[in-house]
Amino acid sequence: MTMYYLHEQHSKALALIAEGKTGLSSQALAFNLLSLNTTETSHPRDPADFNRCLRMIYAVPAVKSNLQSMSKVSTYWEALVEHWDQIEQCFLDEAGFEWEKSKKAPKTYKLMRSVLDAVTPRKGDIPTFSIYLSK
Repeated sequence: MTMYYLHEQHSKALALIAEGKTGLSSQALAFNLLSLNTTETSHPRDPADFNRCLRMIYAVPAVKSNLQSMSKVSTYWEALVEHWDQIEQCFLDEAGFEWEKSKKAPKTYKLMRSVLDAVTPRKGDIPTFSIYLSK
């Protein structure tokens, strides 16, 4: 990648973040794949998160071309990357990019849950759902 291309990709990602069109998982995706210093490991947990990741991928081509690298971030990302194309197709068929077909995506949610629920986290992985019980 040339320096100009990398600067352009960073600018596109930061513009989406500044516009408030991202969530933690799409920010983690951009920061990790554009080699920006981060400890962010959040992964998409539902179709809304997944759509925000797609928004980042479609806006910043370097993110999509480096998607496999997210497998190193956590076991959750590893599982999602392994099934990314299947989840993406399911989401696009069911709801469409930016929810153009439907405001709900239960099939995609079920698919994502089946992928994420099968994960055995490594030490340091942030769980998909954290439950805090008060005493």
